[in-house]
Amino acid sequence: AFGDDPDKCGCLKIDKQWIDEDKNPIELTVSTALYSPPTNMMDLTMSSPQLIKPDIELFVTVTVHDIKGNVHLTNLPEAAVTPINNIADTQPPARLVEMELSDRPNDDGTGLLFTFDLSDASDVGSYEIYAASNPFTSVVAGGGGPTTPIAILDRNPELPYLIEIVAGDMPVVTGLEVWATVVARDTAGNAYLDDLTVVSSQSVDDGFDDSGDYITPIEDLRAEWFDQDEILVSWSGVNNGEIRGYKIYISDENFDDIDSAIEIGEVLASTNYLISEEIFSDLDNQTTWYVAVSPFDDYTTRSSVVALEVLPDDVAAVETPEDSNENSDFSSLLTTTNILAAGLLLVVLFLLLTIVRSRGNQRMRDKSWELQEATWGIQDDLGWDDAAPVSVAPQVAAPPQITPQVQDDIYSAAQRIDNSNPYQRDLYQQQQPVLQSQNSALLNELNNEQTPKPKIDTSFLDDLL
Repeated sequence: AFGDDPDKCGCLKIDKQWIDEDKNPIELTVSTALYSPPTNMMDLTMSSPQLIKPDIELFVTVTVHDIKGNVHLTNLPEAAVTPINNIADTQPPARLVEMELSDRPNDDGTGLLFTFDLSDASDVGSYEIYAASNPFTSVVAGGGGPTTPIAILDRNPELPYLIEIVAGDMPVVTGLEVWATVVARDTAGNAYLDDLTVVSSQSVDDGFDDSGDYITPIEDLRAEWFDQDEILVSWSGVNNGEIRGYKIYISDENFDDIDSAIEIGEVLASTNYLISEEIFSDLDNQTTWYVAVSPFDDYTTRSSVVALEVLPDDVAAVETPEDSNENSDFSSLLTTTNILAAGLLLVVLFLLLTIVRSRGNQRMRDKSWELQEATWGIQDDLGWDDAAPVSVAPQVAAPPQITPQVQDDIYSAAQRIDNSNPYQRDLYQQQQPVLQSQNSALLNELNNEQTPKPKIDTSFLDDLL
């Protein structure tokens, strides 16, 4: 009837195309509504936008419009609410009775988990948590209990709440019994402070390291200036199921423990984070900053970190992107696996070079000794300066001495054989040559002829010698 003009419909227009209602629901305050004259029937055409009046029931609905203006205007879900004048409100929310205090699992005995059911009152503004090392039922001064809450939560708190310190700044330790309660306070400041329901429990040391050093740290942390006034932080996480998210820390001094830096944010699934002045008001591009990212699980956050230095923007710009990329590429090659592979390759090349050189020297040596042996008779196992071995004649044993008696017997036997003729044959008589006279003239002629000289050139022997 009135369109989307706030002056006519008394509505509130929001230009947001995406709503993460599970993690980021929209919550806003409405100060105007449509009121019609008091009649028996509600006629929107007769209504006009007015400031919200107390104690008059209102009905609220939401319409969704696409980029072309299409919208559903019928069968819309609605909520009913009755505004209350909290300025004159003196009625506090009802006391809470459903609450639980339990030991934090897998810890070192320094924490308790406190949870409770939220109040049904529509004007609840906050929840105050009280805890002490002694029993109590009242938080009024002089009532025997703590008068200062250890925590104040908003109307939509994240539960369970971790209690690590009780009244008097006393830390929770193993075996210490702690009493705790919660008080619901409305926006007018009304709350019940006595006759409270209180629960108690003791912490247990499970032998857990609260430093979080068992959590796998992040890798490849990088941080650089973005648009000259923001720092873009990125890293490589480990997806092993134990890590629930990452917390980002910053400081103007180098640090190795998260307690020495400022926590500026956290992410659950992302591996990058943009630091701006809206998140960290002290950020400026003329200061050297140190940034670190620490993973956390269901119980604790890793305390030890390695901070990365982020130089001022004008100093960081001196290094060109090409140089930065070259350094990054070279650094990425200097891994343990690559170094071992390079070492093995060098050893193999050295062995191959040694084998090739040894074979080449042996081949040259064989050719050289073959030529020397063929020319000079040098043995292949001798060098140029080696002297030929001198052969030593073996010692010959002297023949055995023949005794005079044996000698006489040998002579006698030989003489008997010579004189005897057992086969009665004629003895062989050697023929005597016939001597002829020499022809002296012919001999003289032969002796006077000159012996012909050989026609062989022996000058090569002089060259060789």
